[in-house]
Amino acid sequence: MTQTTITPVTTAHLPAVAEMIERGFAACVAPDYGPEGQATFRAFAAADAIARRLIAGNAGFVALERGAIAGFIEVTPERHIPLLFVDPPLHRRGIARRLLAAALAGRPGARATVNASPRAVTAYERLGFRPTGPMRLENGLVFRPMALPGNEGPP
Repeated sequence: MTQTTITPVTTAHLPAVAEMIERGFAACVAPDYGPEGQATFRAFAAADAIARRLIAGNAGFVALERGAIAGFIEVTPERHIPLLFVDPPLHRRGIARRLLAAALAGRPGARATVNASPRAVTAYERLGFRPTGPMRLENGLVFRPMALPGNEGPP
């Protein structure tokens, strides 16, 4: 079994992070979005956009397998998760759970939140998140607001 290492993201990781997110988006999210939503997401998930948010105070972590990007998570100081992606061939191996634990470690708060794409709701539920509202549509993005209660992080 390949060992996965979780480490803080660096600017050197960002081009490969953006490529991995695009693969995951194309396979798992884009089919639920029209042209506006796809353009909105791709602008948000571009390497330069992620870099700007990290400079502004967000934190990011990568999962590495054999030196390659296997997953990425971004978290705001308020414990909102704007991005959590695992390369599609590596789904269901605990990478998202480990990324979530790293992102929330040392970040006390009442809960963590995420806006889950329709196909990601079940994955977030497995991580302990619960819906906090109905599906929404904003700027072409379809999502369900969800929250992870408590200070303890993922189950």
